[in-house]
Amino acid sequence: MSSIYILNRTITKSLLLFFLAFFLLPVTGISQDDPDKKDEDRREEKKKDRDRDDDWDWDNRWSHRNGNWNFRHRHSRGNVTTDFFGLDIGINGYGFDGSLNLPNNLDNLELNYGQSWEITFHVVKQRVKLYKKAIRLVYGPEFNLKYYRFTNDITLVPGQDELTIINDDIDYKRNRLRTTFISLPLELEFRAKGKHHHNAFAISGGGYIGLLMSAGQKQKSDEFGVQKERDDFNLNKFRYGLIGKINVGHVGFYAKYALNSMFKDGEGPELHPFTIGVTLFTIRD
Repeated sequence: MSSIYILNRTITKSLLLFFLAFFLLPVTGISQDDPDKKDEDRREEKKKDRDRDDDWDWDNRWSHRNGNWNFRHRHSRGNVTTDFFGLDIGINGYGFDGSLNLPNNLDNLELNYGQSWEITFHVVKQRVKLYKKAIRLVYGPEFNLKYYRFTNDITLVPGQDELTIINDDIDYKRNRLRTTFISLPLELEFRAKGKHHHNAFAISGGGYIGLLMSAGQKQKSDEFGVQKERDDFNLNKFRYGLIGKINVGHVGFYAKYALNSMFKDGEGPELHPFTIGVTLFTIRD
């Protein structure tokens, strides 16, 4: 009888503890299945999603509407957004003393602006959020290929202590100076989100520094065919200046102006290069 009594008492205690745990724990709020807590967690997660940069969704919708561009997307981690491999195309030129009109002694350096181009390849570009999505710091290395098409039949003489120009009697079908720079722009971007992603507006401005990698002149004529001469022609090795951009949706425009001279001090005229162009696309990851 004593064994049966002890067994019954043990079972009774176990059932009592079970019912206490089942009914009292939810009342005390210790339960992990609290629906209010779940709703709060879901709201917090949605808030985090809204705080993230929405460019990922922007690019996915853009590529979906233009099926041939479905490789365009962006990778974002926290406050930093990274773009890969962008392409810009612009028109090159240079001015003298704040004017596009060159003095008489520099008439032979006049350009054909319709065939003076800049092609810029963006290796990688990063945007760091400084204040929510409205203000961001933008930077990233790029390669600039610049072509200056001369209207006159001239030849730049290599290996001289100062820029030396020869006026030729040859009718050149093509006569241009090419320079290749590696540059690093640093911009502050202000962004205003539109009602839809495709009409979001952004404006940015800042500066850039560049290093001359190579230069040369290419000429083409009936008399001598294609001629190439590689030389720096007394060009400045370093270049620095200002840059500004305007973006509306997926269309971007930019302008650059060099603050230092195109040629080395005392070795060439005081010409300041500039570029005005358009951003064509960016392959993003």
